Amino acid sequence: MDLIERMKSQEGNFTESELAVARYIAGHPMDVVGNTVSKVSELSGLSAAAIVRMCQRMGYSGFSEFRFEMDRQLLSNGTQEEGGANEGGLLSRFVNINAVQLRKVAEAVDASLLNHVAASLCAAPRVAVWGVDRMYERALQLSAGLMHAGIFNSVTNDTTVMDDVASILGKGDVCVVISQKGRDYDAYALLMDAIRENGGEVFFVTVNARSQFISHASNAIVLPSIMNGRRSDLADAQLTIYMYLEILLDEVAYLQSKAEGANDDTSAPDGGANPRPEKEER
Repeated sequence: MDLIERMKSQEGNFTESELAVARYIAGHPMDVVGNTVSKVSELSGLSAAAIVRMCQRMGYSGFSEFRFEMDRQLLSNGTQEEGGANEGGLLSRFVNINAVQLRKVAEAVDASLLNHVAASLCAAPRVAVWGVDRMYERALQLSAGLMHAGIFNSVTNDTTVMDDVASILGKGDVCVVISQKGRDYDAYALLMDAIRENGGEVFFVTVNARSQFISHASNAIVLPSIMNGRRSDLADAQLTIYMYLEILLDEVAYLQSKAEGANDDTSAPDGGANPRPEKEER
């Protein structure tokens, strides 16, 4: 008997509030995956205490243990029941877990801001990408993707170089600052202010909605902190930011393809009347 069936079979043992929790989870099981009890409470409109009590009523120590079992059943494609965690099952589980997280990141992205960041990167005379410590890996990811798209940029984790770069960025230039918790390097604030004062744009990417640097950016991209219960905060932040940057690079590629299509139309022998679909699909 799987977890949802067990919940339904025990409905007679639940209090009214616990029953409401059980019925919500039975109808929205994916809301449990990767979320904290507070987030499930927010999504369901039910109290966190009632959620924990329902989990305990079913024999679990609390929500974390219940969530682990729900994750296992929903995301393993039945491999546990079919003979253990074989190699294919582990790979399928990994893919499915991260697919859920990718969907959550995508849902949290502001489409208009994403488009603005991508358009600014495409149009900027000069682009700088900054990240220190482990976020330098994400800075390298964005830099390499932009280079592949034909957008030259400078990338660094050296604070002295950042100071030099900030002094030359001006009107129309773009600096992308990537930070996990938004408190990596105290001088970010002064450098970001200097770039903006000279007419440049600064985009700050973080998972910390309370970062002191948000107010110093032209725009802040605050991503959801996705806790999956089995990884460290750092691993979750790395994955979340990685996913956002790939979405951003896809938007850059999309805008470039649109621009190339427009140029082709303009240069067509008939004066640009090449047939195009009435509604463009992405």
